[in-house]
Amino acid sequence: MAKYATLVTSKGTIRVRLLPDHAPKTVDNFVGLATGAKEWRDPRDGKKKNEPMYDGTVFHRVIPEFMIQGGDPTGSTNGSQFFITEAPTTWLTGKHTIFGEVIEGMEVVNEIARVPRDKRDKPNEDVVIERVEVSES
Repeated sequence: MAKYATLVTSKGTIRVRLLPDHAPKTVDNFVGLATGAKEWRDPRDGKKKNEPMYDGTVFHRVIPEFMIQGGDPTGSTNGSQFFITEAPTTWLTGKHTIFGEVIEGMEVVNEIARVPRDKRDKPNEDVVIERVEVSES
């Protein structure tokens, strides 16, 4: 059965079809963190939590014509971060795991990628992931 993730952001909604047949461990990790089913340690205070991890986090790095990156409270943890690309990125093949594809809201991805940002590609204003909803339809 198909799985979907709906990212409700401060700029609009992005709907992603998850690819568990292609990347089962990565999808399980993402879904567990998104729903709170997987325990995680908050990098800000070191406390273990069983609550949705992505809710209230921001896209901490955006690069037009490339990608938007988010998924971690501090923008520095490898186990929870993800990025959504705007276009094919063949140079990343074999370096990162593809675990989903945007099926609705690509215009939102494009808008987020183009928000004003600093020299390190951090948005000047927070683009918040308000919540992530996981469903099978």
